[in-house]
Amino acid sequence: MSRVRQSIAPLYLLLCIVMGGSAQGIFSNLALQLLGVAILAWAFLTQTPVKASRPARQLGWLAAAAIAVVLLQLIPLPPVIWSHLPGRQLVVEGYRLLDQPLPWLPVSLAPADTIATAMALLPPLAMLALILRLGAYRSSWLLIGLLCGTFISVGLGVLQLQGAGPYLYPKANIGTASGLFANANHMATLLLIGIPTLAALGARRWRELPKTNDRLLTATLTGGAAVVLLLGVANNQSFALLVIGGPVVAAAALLLIPPGRVRLGRLAAMLGLLLLAGTAALAVMVAAGLSTSNQTSMAIRGDIWSHTTEAIGDHGLAGSGIGTFPAVYRTYEDPATIERTYINHAHNDYLEVALEGGAPAIVLMLLFLAWWGSRASAIWRSPNAAELARAACIASAAILLHSLVDYPLRTAAIATSMAMALALMADPAGKRHKVKLAELRPTRHLTL
Repeated sequence: MSRVRQSIAPLYLLLCIVMGGSAQGIFSNLALQLLGVAILAWAFLTQTPVKASRPARQLGWLAAAAIAVVLLQLIPLPPVIWSHLPGRQLVVEGYRLLDQPLPWLPVSLAPADTIATAMALLPPLAMLALILRLGAYRSSWLLIGLLCGTFISVGLGVLQLQGAGPYLYPKANIGTASGLFANANHMATLLLIGIPTLAALGARRWRELPKTNDRLLTATLTGGAAVVLLLGVANNQSFALLVIGGPVVAAAALLLIPPGRVRLGRLAAMLGLLLLAGTAALAVMVAAGLSTSNQTSMAIRGDIWSHTTEAIGDHGLAGSGIGTFPAVYRTYEDPATIERTYINHAHNDYLEVALEGGAPAIVLMLLFLAWWGSRASAIWRSPNAAELARAACIASAAILLHSLVDYPLRTAAIATSMAMALALMADPAGKRHKVKLAELRPTRHLTL
């Protein structure tokens, strides 16, 4: 395979990180989506697709199911059906007040918003196609592309704090090191992804090089890159780094240990304890008193989750339609507390997807989490699993955890990074570290 072909996925990933830091970038996101369309067309028309593994096929079916959920929400239904769906009473009452007959309408309460949101799926779908169907990548180049985007964002964040760097979007977290993003929390997600990425890249290179001088150079470069990531972490003020950062760093450190010596049970226990420690640290900070802005942010999130849960109950099995959260949420806000700003996301992607997609989306989320759990377990149990696959588990876990309190996957940068991680978890073709017998722990035999 030519190097030009192998560079396509890494370059597209880098473009998504640089250009896709916020939905506010209309034209930059449009360019990424058009490139995604071209990539998907290439994948559809190719005569020599990569042979898909069983996990890759399962992931492909999950992606196809997600597309189907969106398309089903756009099919016009007769009034006798849609008017009896939960959450449609206001729409029915509106037509009656206008003395107009009920037309055929889709499940989505805002079809235009659903189509616009569906377009945001194009970059991550294109990344899946590049890796799993076209094989247009080299795994180490993918990680280098992600790290290059991270370093660019860290550098821009430093300039922003010094007042010498621009913010790329009109509605941004001014005064923070948001880098290539509008939201500093999303910059934190990229840093969390970058930590296991760097560890895997350094560990893989170290094990491939037999000469001491080459290994010393690798360690030096990896250490220098780690300093850059540490600078980004120090400048970022997201709570996600406090709560999730400890488990991510600990899991990334395990990538430096020969795979045969990693025990899954001990790993889970250690990461669980670290996550609890981070949560406890956050609770202590809350009890000790946070800044006014942080207190406000946490209080607002609580209100958003409460109203979103109420809306989920009202819209039942059908959901309100993908991309309709902002319009639906306004009907649940207390008029006395409405300000100039508005709520555009639930700051919990699981709740938002449940509201917009209804029962089909909830089932799909559960199936995806089951797939992810089975793949993560298989990868960490295997003594011959590639470092890159294990790093992909850690990176995707960080994104899934952060999605509990924010919406990082709503940006093309993080969504495409997530797609890359999932593809590496599903693709068995990555180069693996072969475990020697000496690296395996001795087996204990119990005789009765």
